[in-house]
Amino acid sequence: QAYQDGLFGCAPIKPSMAFDVNLLDLISMNIMFLAPNVVGWALTLESFWQERGYSLGQRECVHRQFSNTLHWYTVLLE
Repeated sequence: QAYQDGLFGCAPIKPSMAFDVNLLDLISMNIMFLAPNVVGWALTLESFWQERGYSLGQRECVHRQFSNTLHWYTVLLE
């Protein structure tokens, strides 16, 4: 359901967070041309959301969820 709405979850069953497919495409393309830095992207997104008033929990959790999401989205595209 979420994928049809343009979102891709961090887990196949009951994801706690989902990311916009367009954002994942941008990051995948960026990683093709630059050194892969998933931690940097996760920290950037966390900071971006916090400046807009969103609370995301522990930093390690956000990094893990984002890393899982990007990994499985990349696998899906291959």
